[in-house]
Amino acid sequence: MRDFVLAPYYLAQGETWERAMRKGSNVLGHSDWSKAFAKAEEWFGPVDEPLTSDDLNAWEAWANQVVRRRGDVVHGRAVADVSAEDAERVVAFTERMTSWYAQRFLTSDRHPMGETFRALLDAMRREGDAASE
Repeated sequence: MRDFVLAPYYLAQGETWERAMRKGSNVLGHSDWSKAFAKAEEWFGPVDEPLTSDDLNAWEAWANQVVRRRGDVVHGRAVADVSAEDAERVVAFTERMTSWYAQRFLTSDRHPMGETFRALLDAMRREGDAASE
């Protein structure tokens, strides 16, 4: 969230990498996801609801299934040991969310990643046009 959603906004405003990351961290705070998502929507436009592979709201699933379970394990509450399947589900979830947002921002008209991507495509098209002349 900080690296791909919040920090790019500050980089585009001319901040150094270090300050952009710090400002992104300040917006996120102690996992204030709602504030971070609100800023992302304000800066880059609406993003469709992130879904898990079984069509659940990704952040509700994360909070209810993963974060709660992690808390039980880390704080020693009586729970079954973490299985390889549990770990695989968490890794699959993070991979899905990483690709979910990357795809949305790559095609965004207002996110720096989308702007850079379109500029590269335009440059390649111009080079192709020049080569064919």
